[in-house]
This record gives sequence, structure tokens and C-alpha cells, in this order.
Amino acid sequence: MAKQNTANVKINKMGYFEQLGLITNSKTPLYSLLKKVEKVRGKPFEIAMDTDGDATFDSVPEGTDVTTYENALENADVVLQRHTKIRKTWMVTDEQLETANPIGIADQKAYAVTRAMLKLTKAIDTMIGSDQEMEAGKGQFGDKCRCLGAWTNPDSTDIPALYRTPTEQVCATDGLKEAAFDAVLAACFEQTGEVGNYQLFAGTTLKKAIKKFSRENGTDNNAALRCIMPSGERSIKWAVNIYDSDFGIVHVVPSNNLGRKSGEKISATSRSRGYLIDTSKVVLSFAKDIRQKELEDGGAGPRGYVEARVTTIVKAPQILAKFN
Repeated sequence: MAKQNTANVKINKMGYFEQLGLITNSKTPLYSLLKKVEKVRGKPFEIAMDTDGDATFDSVPEGTDVTTYENALENADVVLQRHTKIRKTWMVTDEQLETANPIGIADQKAYAVTRAMLKLTKAIDTMIGSDQEMEAGKGQFGDKCRCLGAWTNPDSTDIPALYRTPTEQVCATDGLKEAAFDAVLAACFEQTGEVGNYQLFAGTTLKKAIKKFSRENGTDNNAALRCIMPSGERSIKWAVNIYDSDFGIVHVVPSNNLGRKSGEKISATSRSRGYLIDTSKVVLSFAKDIRQKELEDGGAGPRGYVEARVTTIVKAPQILAKFN
């Protein structure tokens, strides 16, 4: 017996798409804001890293010949990474196309493809912000790529010690004060010596903690700050979307898709999670671009899928920061 695939409604509706209460949590800040780079081949593939290391300035005695030479690649190393293939399917029954219109959509096939595409980009965004570690595919499970939660793990043995995110750059969101936030930025600055231009992808709890910086003095007593607004102002502005610090400008971008497992709902963990990123050092690579393919109609109606093979490339994990 063919599987019924029509929506669970009492009465079919025609031409009332404007009444459709479509609830979608499809915002994808990581996927949208991170740069997409050229395709990377290989399974797995290597990400090369290098650093100057600490400066030495030993004096050279008069008349000393050059007898030793520095290895330009003494700190060079590689980190292995894999791609993850994600697929979302779609289907429209022949009954939906020919006689029934459950929710008043003019083109149900186009709607089904669009919904699958939204689900795919949301899945990619949530995967990027997860704690997923790199893993080789086996049996019914495909390859997994290393995602931001794993890239910023100070205890990771898969990342060379010189390039791991330091523990000083992993900070608790609970009870976060401005002094602790500045300490994280200072630690990131010490890695590069450059005043950064950062994106902070933040869960709701972290976003609200940063907002308090504009209301409290950031010390242990957290005395309230007083703000005077123009007399003609009729709105109260407490949002903090840009934080200008001594060590860089931080653009705060709220996200629901951080620190979540596959299929997991928003939780205290995802609300408290945050990643401080220099977007020139974190990019996405698609071994296979997002594509939509329609399959043969076996008689039940049009069907197909959208899919992509994607991975994260972090060129310098030691300059990232994480909030938990």
C-alpha cells in the first residue's frame, strides 16, 4: 500500500497561502557569514599551520661566523579533517498535485524543494556550531568533520599542542562579567599581537550577559550604571551588538544553533555557548556544492533531494575563543 504523504488537515484549501502560519527557525548565521572557499579534495585532507613562535634576541659576539641555521618549518604542522555529507529529501504526492491542496500553496513542488533547502542549510549551520569531532565513516554512518566545539577544545589530542585553543580562551557564561570577557580578548590578542575584528556567535544567555555590560560596572559588586537619554527619545535602547574593546571590535551575532547535537532541541548548553571568531581564519569548504536533484517519479508523485558535502577549515585554532 502506498504511504499517505498528505498533510493532516480536515478540509483542503485553495489559494490561501497568505494565511499559512509557517513557523521556521531557519536563520543560519554561521553558514551565512563564514567565507566559502575552493573545494578541498582528499579523504581525509590536511590543513597546514605555522607560527613564528617566541622571539629570541641573543647577541652575536664580534668575529663570530655563521655556523647554525634556523629551520623555517620548525613549527609547521598539519591537522587532519574530513567532509560531512548531509542530505534532505522531498516528495509531493500525485493527489496533492491533482486534486488536493492541504495548505493553499500554488506550487507545491517548488514549496517542497524550498523547504528541503531550508532544512539543509539549517542542518549545516547547526553542525558547524556543534561539538562534533572528526570521525571516519563506518558501516551505516558517513564521515564526520571536526566542528567549532571540537576545534576550540583545549584538551584535543588531534590538534598539535602549539595550535590548540588555550584554556584562558575558554570562559564560562554563567556569571560572566566584563572583566572576564576582556581577559579572553586579551588572551586572543597575545596570540597574534593584532587588534582583532571579531564575530561573536552567541546563544541567548551569552547575548544577555553581554548586554549587562552596558548596565553594570563589571566588577564584583556590579553597581548599576546610569544612562541619560535625549528628552525626545521614545525608545529604550539596551542592545549591545558591537563591543569595542582595547583588543578589538566584537560584532555580537545571536544564534540558536550552537552546541547542539543532531536532532537536539535548544537547551541551557546551546543558550550559553558562544564562539569568538576571526572570520579570516575560519572558512567553509564544499567538496560538493549544494545541489537539488529530482528522481524518477515511480507513480506516487515527484520526489528528489538536496545535499551538500561540507567541512570546516580552521587555520589557527589558537586564536579562537569559546564560551560555555
